[in-house]
Amino acid sequence: MAKLAAYNTRVYFEHYLIGDVFNTAEVDMRRGAPQVTGFGESGPRRVVGQFDYSMRCNGFNDFVDNDVDEVLHAAHNTADRALLFRYATGRGEPGYDGIIDVIDQPRVMRVAEAAAISLSGEGSGGLMRGTSLTDDEETFSSAVPTPGVNCGATTTSDTVAVVVRVVADDFSSATLNIQQSSDNGSGDAFANISDLSGFSLSTVGVTRKTTSAATEAWKRINISAFSGTSATIVVMIGKIVTA
Repeated sequence: MAKLAAYNTRVYFEHYLIGDVFNTAEVDMRRGAPQVTGFGESGPRRVVGQFDYSMRCNGFNDFVDNDVDEVLHAAHNTADRALLFRYATGRGEPGYDGIIDVIDQPRVMRVAEAAAISLSGEGSGGLMRGTSLTDDEETFSSAVPTPGVNCGATTTSDTVAVVVRVVADDFSSATLNIQQSSDNGSGDAFANISDLSGFSLSTVGVTRKTTSAATEAWKRINISAFSGTSATIVVMIGKIVTA
């Protein structure tokens, strides 16, 4: 088995690329603890919909204006924030995309040491091991489809999520659709996945959609309408790990 260098890792908090600050990124998936409400009750019991993972990253920061610590400070004690750990940058590369409640973000300053910053969050929505449909942070300037990626087919027992991050904007509006094909369009033409289409984009931010419908293996992005100069976007798609 290959040992892969982690220097290509990208970390996104919401739509902000914050990975240049951090030097560790961790996803901890675990089995849910029994849920009981009193000593006299028998277990184990679990709360339906409980998500059993946490995400952490640690590193250093120079604490300048509009830097990572300011972004994280504004999000402290808030729920349902999107956090992406993405290995490598190419189209088709994997990443872990979760929804977290921010619970801990210490800053540590010690004499003769670099100022440190960390972020920890507990899963509050489903975690997916996703595949990138964009080539790193991909810039679009017109209505256009992207090359297809074999993400694997899914069934009605799966929940598939798409997360769209607009990380830079110089446009007024765009419509983004996720399309599918069984053979990369060679005989089966790409067509919109209804539940995963119609992303109406107009500014930086992050949007998530899900579907429990069966999907075909090959997926791609199709920008069906575009007005403006350019939009820089990161799109991940994958199956959610449910509790």
